[in-house]
Amino acid sequence: MDRFELLCLVVAGIGILGMLLVGWGYENAVKVGEIKDEMVGVWVKVCGNLSGRYSGENWFGELRDGTGKIRVVAFGLNGIRPGPACIQGVVESYKGELEIIMKRYD
Repeated sequence: MDRFELLCLVVAGIGILGMLLVGWGYENAVKVGEIKDEMVGVWVKVCGNLSGRYSGENWFGELRDGTGKIRVVAFGLNGIRPGPACIQGVVESYKGELEIIMKRYD
């Protein structure tokens, strides 16, 4: 094995290790019905049917799955469309109701 092949092998190994470490930082999606008051401040990923609309640069709506619905708010995110989606964000409480402040839209 020459130096170039060894370098390629090392770089590939570092890349695989990096992907594994990054992957451990992301949790599996939770169901809307699993989101509880104790989760305020927690980053979550939730998948379901997204509906809502823009008001200026901000987006207001809700996400429904087979277990319930939750209000979703996004500040300054572009390209959000109604329909099936997975979102990531922080669970917050607003006027006594849980909501997700969306930070990422997939």
